[in-house]
Amino acid sequence: MTTTPQLGRAGLRTVAAGIAGMALVGGSVGISRTLVAAPLFTAQAIRYSVASAVLLILARWRGVRITRPRGREWLWLAGISATGLVLFNIAIVRGVAHAEPAMIAVAVACVPVLLGVLGPLLQRQALRWQVVLAAVAVTAGAVLVEGAGRADAAGIAWAAVALASEASFTLLAVPVLARHGAWGVSVHSVWIGAVMLIVLGGVTEGPAAAARLTAADLAAVAYLAVLVTVVAFVLWYSTVAALGAARVGLLTGIAPVSAALTGMATGSSAPSPLIWAGIVVVMAGLAAGLCSPARPGQPGTSAGQPRPAMERDHLMEFRHAAQIWADFPELAAGVVFAAGITADARVTDRVARLHALADARLAGTSEAELPETRAWRRAFTRMGLKPTQYRCASESLLRRYKREHALPAIHPLVDLCNAISLAYAIPVAVLDARQVTGPLRVGYADGTESYLAFSGETEHPHPGEVIFADAAGHAHARRWTNRQSALSAVQPGTTTVLIVAEAMHESATADVRSLIATVAAELTGTWPVATKTALLSAASPRFDSGGQADASWADTGRLPRPC
Repeated sequence: MTTTPQLGRAGLRTVAAGIAGMALVGGSVGISRTLVAAPLFTAQAIRYSVASAVLLILARWRGVRITRPRGREWLWLAGISATGLVLFNIAIVRGVAHAEPAMIAVAVACVPVLLGVLGPLLQRQALRWQVVLAAVAVTAGAVLVEGAGRADAAGIAWAAVALASEASFTLLAVPVLARHGAWGVSVHSVWIGAVMLIVLGGVTEGPAAAARLTAADLAAVAYLAVLVTVVAFVLWYSTVAALGAARVGLLTGIAPVSAALTGMATGSSAPSPLIWAGIVVVMAGLAAGLCSPARPGQPGTSAGQPRPAMERDHLMEFRHAAQIWADFPELAAGVVFAAGITADARVTDRVARLHALADARLAGTSEAELPETRAWRRAFTRMGLKPTQYRCASESLLRRYKREHALPAIHPLVDLCNAISLAYAIPVAVLDARQVTGPLRVGYADGTESYLAFSGETEHPHPGEVIFADAAGHAHARRWTNRQSALSAVQPGTTTVLIVAEAMHESATADVRSLIATVAAELTGTWPVATKTALLSAASPRFDSGGQADASWADTGRLPRPC
């Protein structure tokens, strides 16, 4: 196996994105104050309506696919909108009528502790006391920066609502980030929030409320829509997806620091020893919490700290059953494990180059005549499958590509691996590692496994069918290389993946070796990722992403020659 360099820079970029998002939120306090006399719901409705339009335009321009929510996802997204967007604003406005602003700010400053405790529970992870203690330090520093305040019983209640709403903005996003990604969660929560606020504004303030907005109000709304909603939301949710709710909560301590520094810069507040002490305490808490090592299964990595040989945020084991090697001794298999994938990469030129290789291979012949395809057809026949009814994934891709001269864009990683599959005529499976429970094994089904089809229906593989199965009984592929499950398909929020290539033809071992090297080279050329690769055989059938590197073979990085 070979291992690519660590991800220290990627980790720093992730933390920087979260800090930038919170700095924008904190620095917007002065802008928000200009809207005190404006109709609350109407102003916020305009803000989020503009933001949702801008988000959609930018997502389309960047080639980010926005996935339609389904089932319970609507509830999670509506919860983000209702609490983090609508109720939070109500709590702030109503709260300051019963409490000094500092009191509300102190309550919101407790968000790091709340996320440090509830975040791991929501993600089914063990509580990490180092992160919780760091969150306490960040909260204490934020309190020093904000100062204390007085409140009556109603003020305390509204402060608690503001705290819960602010925490919900992050916690409720965790279940949907994997499928929708930062862009999808931002788009859906913002437009849903805009609809809620339009209704509230129409009922409580009337349709004519918009006419009462001044030019200064509209300028403030535009600033909040673009920078504090569009930019900050995407930055924040990108950081949540990468670091996890517990660690990302620490970064909320940046908001009061940013507000204090902005106040100093504009002359609206004077620096004091307590503010400077609070800033130092916040920074110390951030350093302590972010630089603690991540446990297996936990998103994120230490900021600015060199990573181990491979990402520890999700360990993965993959192998073929011994009976598979016995029944198909000609099998050659290779794997790539990668962490740090994002959905906003541009791969057009890389895909075009690989498509040109596929064009050369298909010139004057059909995909059915390629040795790679013929070998898989023979294997399918031995499995009792009609090879013209059930085709391996690479043959299906080649047929569609030859017919349409293109493949639909799905996700940068999927597009890239599909293009590599076309160039080599070898099936390539790409699985979201976080959707795989325990070891993943290619073997014969016993009929009890469950397979999630892309239609949303659950199927059960036939006994004796070759499948990819995990420890929870989920089938992640049916009929070997014929169909992948929707459960582990790459989504906008996918960050950690297992890529598997398998071939049966005469030069399969050399070609799979080259394919895996190409995949690793294309990934590291597109994303700041860490990868681990391996070539599997009957003598060495097991891949473990957490194991030590084995340099028994070297990546060549070469592409197949047109033939």
